[in-house]
Amino acid sequence: MPSATPLPRGPARLVLFGAADLLSVVGCPVCRYTADDTDRFYGWFALEGHADTGMTTRLCASLGLCPVHTRGIAGQPGAGQRLTAVYRYLLQAAVRYLSDGSSPSDPCLGCTREAEAGQRALDTLLAGLDEEDLWDRYAEAGGLCLPHLCDAAATGGRRGRRRVAALADVMVSRLAEDPSRAAVVTGDMAADSVLRIRLRARIPAYPAASAGDLPGRDGDLGPDACPACLAGALAEREALAEVTAMAAVSGRVPAGPSPGLCRAHLQEICSETFETPTSGSCARLLEWQAERSLAEVRRLAERPGLKDAFSLRGRRLVDAPSPAGTRRRPGTGPEAGHDAGAAGCPACVARRAAVRSAMTQMRLATALPPGRHSSAPRLCLRHVMEWRAEEPRSAASAVRMAITSAQSLIAELEDAFRKRTWEGRHDSRGPEMTAWRRAAALVDGRVYGGGTPGPL
Repeated sequence: MPSATPLPRGPARLVLFGAADLLSVVGCPVCRYTADDTDRFYGWFALEGHADTGMTTRLCASLGLCPVHTRGIAGQPGAGQRLTAVYRYLLQAAVRYLSDGSSPSDPCLGCTREAEAGQRALDTLLAGLDEEDLWDRYAEAGGLCLPHLCDAAATGGRRGRRRVAALADVMVSRLAEDPSRAAVVTGDMAADSVLRIRLRARIPAYPAASAGDLPGRDGDLGPDACPACLAGALAEREALAEVTAMAAVSGRVPAGPSPGLCRAHLQEICSETFETPTSGSCARLLEWQAERSLAEVRRLAERPGLKDAFSLRGRRLVDAPSPAGTRRRPGTGPEAGHDAGAAGCPACVARRAAVRSAMTQMRLATALPPGRHSSAPRLCLRHVMEWRAEEPRSAASAVRMAITSAQSLIAELEDAFRKRTWEGRHDSRGPEMTAWRRAAALVDGRVYGGGTPGPL
């Protein structure tokens, strides 16, 4: 009987033979390839990565994955058993970071892999489009989405200027034909957008954080919710509701120089309003975003070497009058890329401002005499380390509380791990079996959208 095929020592790359493979299905080829590669990473982690010592070391160096990739792993069947073991090591690493004053230095492994996969797909596509017969297939497949078109313009170089101009031509045609198509403006809809909507819907209807009033300060949301992450989620929810209501009631959307919503928040609104009575607001928001997208394409066309390569039709559409304030000189707009527009996204701006305000209130609370507040909210480790980096002295009490919380959870995780083994299978089980969810929220409160940890 032949022996079983050994499992790979690392997540293998998704095979990519050429541009023709990317253009075999309708939709943005880079979005689809990146999503497939991420699914392969999740599958490898479930089979072997969670028990691989090299993977554990890398996760400790970054203190886990980002919220998006953490949710992707936490939502898998059997995630509790795997993450119970993983978070034992992560929290032990966190205690070392908090004790010696250091911080995790590596980026999220999932984000790094996703960026590499996207660049690999984009390079393969640009190189393959040198073959003239692939251009028809590219147009039939629908071409790149706007974020990846901007990536192509940034990495195309001089030799790729004409190819980028042709790619922009296809984008202009798609925006002109149907400006309310989400796949054109935001790329393929991400499954995580539905999760984020669900998590924000669980948060009670707290008012936005104001001076002297921090949501969740009295502990009514539970001790596992980070008040800074909660304040950011509330502000984000209110900003999105305001934009959606404005488009649904009056048919108007914010005017001026704003680049519009970022890709993630636009996907959330489209996911939330799809096939609902307010779906018209999503179409109007997409039309608004398409106008901003035409401004992005205009800036691409104005780059040296691209303007002359643009087709006559493309120049006419791109040079058409745009909403007031959307036209800028080349190089003055927001950075292009996966999160193009995030710098001016009203929801992102509101979230960052609310988090800053919440952290300021936490600092002020530590300066008050003891007993002024009945309970002290527990920040997630990400915000504790940010606070310590800015003001080490005032963050001392928050660091001590974080170490205590981490050590308590480590004991629960070890107990849960023992009860999942054969020897402990008959022991009574309690709250320790869900300690891995609370550990994920302690590391980064954004994993559960600022609310209490629970099933995704």
